[in-house]
Amino acid sequence: PGRYSSERSDDEPVSPASAHHRSWQSFRSTDTAEATPTLKESMSGYMTSCRLAKIHPSTIGIIRATEDTLRLQYGCVTDGRAEAMAQTLRAASGEVRDAAFRSNGLTTKGAAHALSALPGTVESVDLSQNDLSQGESWCSCIRRLSGLRRLALADCQISDIACRALCEALGRCMGLVEFDLSGNQIYQAGGVVGTLVRYLKALKTLDLHWNHITGESAKELLRGLTENAQAGGVISRLDIAWNPLGKLGGEESAAQLAILFRETKTLTHIDVSKCELSADHCRVIAEALQENKTILGMHVAGNGARMTPFGTLSPMPDVTTVDPSCDAAEEPPAKREMSLLKKFIQEPAGVVEGRVNRSTSVAQQQGSCCWVCERWRETRLSYESGVSGPVAEEVWVFTSVDGFVQPRKLARRGSEFVTYIMAPSGQLRYVFQVGRQLLPSRTAPVVDAVALQGEP
Repeated sequence: PGRYSSERSDDEPVSPASAHHRSWQSFRSTDTAEATPTLKESMSGYMTSCRLAKIHPSTIGIIRATEDTLRLQYGCVTDGRAEAMAQTLRAASGEVRDAAFRSNGLTTKGAAHALSALPGTVESVDLSQNDLSQGESWCSCIRRLSGLRRLALADCQISDIACRALCEALGRCMGLVEFDLSGNQIYQAGGVVGTLVRYLKALKTLDLHWNHITGESAKELLRGLTENAQAGGVISRLDIAWNPLGKLGGEESAAQLAILFRETKTLTHIDVSKCELSADHCRVIAEALQENKTILGMHVAGNGARMTPFGTLSPMPDVTTVDPSCDAAEEPPAKREMSLLKKFIQEPAGVVEGRVNRSTSVAQQQGSCCWVCERWRETRLSYESGVSGPVAEEVWVFTSVDGFVQPRKLARRGSEFVTYIMAPSGQLRYVFQVGRQLLPSRTAPVVDAVALQGEP
């Protein structure tokens, strides 16, 4: 403190009135006509504010690894310190483009001071894991950050009222690319977010998981996303997991989500896990997903459906019924295919029956069958007639992707038969079917049955 006190512009003691004036100036908005104080003047004010607040001066972000990055996270800043350092930080943050105040225990008051100290040209702000449940006054400080491209407000206990004020303030941030509102207390304000998203043409990532959006709020949110897509928006990643979309008005929400799937030209990844969507809701969504050409990854765990390795959504009915029109004496096709495969891949002697479970799907092995998260790749399989095997008119292939359950027909191109499948990382095993004969390719390595023990 003694070292800093020597930098005062005058040696006279600070009167209570002037100290109060300095403290008030320290958190005034930079929108005022008053010029920003110099760093020397602001440091003097910071020391005075710390003495008045009876807090020990500490890091305020003046010394940074890079000029454009400000990191004051995980307990570095409290409300009192944010108020004391606002003017000093404002004088030293002119070049800041990326500011993070994550997990400091800031309330709405501290957040307002921190935001007011940032330059209007800042591009990224992270206020996640702070308590912003006490009001919406801090939202007005975002209005001046018109160059904002990324805003993270996860786990901040933001209410519907604050969410509405925030969306209104973000109306000037048309360049916003990433917006994270996950883990908050948003119930009815989902529609307001949808209204905002409708006009954010640059938005690519929207995260709203772990809120309470349902009913009319959910429908309006999805309608806003649809209108964004229709207007040429570029949203590619959407996370609305852990919102009870199917609890109230689930049919309408599912129908609106289906419209979004049909309209979007940019969405590649979506998470709707644990949204209380029934099998009937998922059936509506599945039909739209069949028509979609852009979605490569989808998470649906905890709903009435599952993703297949082929990128389709399969509703899970509560009761499995048998079609009475089927001949009871005829073996079901899937079972017949598996019996043929068992003849082809003989279990070694001493192997306990059932240990080699070839019907285990890749979903059970790797999780969600999300082509994006699990880094699936397009794989080409070909059969050269007379080279890979005998001369053929039609060729089918079974693969380990789904446990050798569903055959896939290869398209004929001259003497070659070709198909493309999405496959996860690791070894891909396959077997061709020509007529009623199952056989490996003559031009590919053959895996011994012992190597399959314990694997699909």
